[in-house]
Amino acid sequence: MITIKGALYITSGALEAAALLLIALKTYRQPKKIRYILMLFGMINLPASIINIISYFQFVDSHWNVFAYIMSTLFMLAQHFWLNLDIGKHLRIINGILWKHPLVLIGTFALAGSIICLVTEIIILLIRNDPYPVDGAFITGVCLSILCDGTTYLYSFSPLIYLKKNRHYENQSRITSIGVWYLLIQMIWYILFGILYIWFFCQTWESFTVLLVVDYSLRIILCLMFTWAPPNFIIEIMKANLFPELPSKQEIDSDNENRCEIDNLSAFTIVRFNENEEIKKIGLEY
Repeated sequence: MITIKGALYITSGALEAAALLLIALKTYRQPKKIRYILMLFGMINLPASIINIISYFQFVDSHWNVFAYIMSTLFMLAQHFWLNLDIGKHLRIINGILWKHPLVLIGTFALAGSIICLVTEIIILLIRNDPYPVDGAFITGVCLSILCDGTTYLYSFSPLIYLKKNRHYENQSRITSIGVWYLLIQMIWYILFGILYIWFFCQTWESFTVLLVVDYSLRIILCLMFTWAPPNFIIEIMKANLFPELPSKQEIDSDNENRCEIDNLSAFTIVRFNENEEIKKIGLEY
C-alpha cells in the first residue's frame, strides 16, 4: 500500500519527467545552445530523482542515493558555471569575459572549493561506505556552490541593467526589463534554495529524501524558466512602469555622436549595437 507521502514522491518524479519532455520539445522546435544544455542537465537530474524515489521505498540503499545526488550536483555546478560565463561572453560584446573581474574570481575560487568538497564526499562514500556525507564537507559545498553560481550569474547578466543615467538609446529600457526579469527569478530561486537547505541543516539525515524531492524539483523548474523567454506582456509592463524610455537615440546623437558610457558594476561599454540580437541569439528572448 502506497502512502500519501509515497504518492507525492512518485508525483514529483512524474512532473519532472513531464517538464523534461516539454524542454525537449521546445529544444526540438527552437534549437538553441542554452536549451540543449538545459535538456542535458534535465536528463541527468531525472535519473537522480528516480533513484531518490526508489530509495524512499527502500529498493536502493541510501549510500547510492547520496552518490547520485553528489554526481548530479557536480555536473549541475560545472554546467551552470560554464553556461553563465558563455551567456556573459555574448552579452559582453566588447571585452568578453574578464577573468580578473572580482565576481569571476570569487566564482572560480568558490567553484574549486565546492568541487573539492564534492569529490571529498565521493571518496569518503566509496572508501568508508557511509550512508550519508560528512556534515562539514556537505554544508561547505552547498554554501560555496550557491556563491559560485550567484557571482557568475550576476557578472554575466549585469550588462543588461542600464541605470537611468545610462539609458541613452532606444530599446535600453526593454533590455533593462529583461535583465531585471532574469535576475529576479534567479534571486527567488536562490532564496527558496537557501530556505530549503537551512531547514535541512536543522534536521537529521533521515529527512534527506525529502530534501532531494524539493531540490530536484527546484532544479527542473529553473531549467523551465530559462527554456522559455520571459512573457512579452510582463516585459512591456516593466518597461512602461519601472524603466520608461528616455530621450530617443536621435536626440542624444545630435550632441553625443561619439559618446559611450562605462557601467561601473560590469565594466561593460555601451556602444551602438543591437543588444536585442545577442539576447535573441542565445535564446533569452523571442
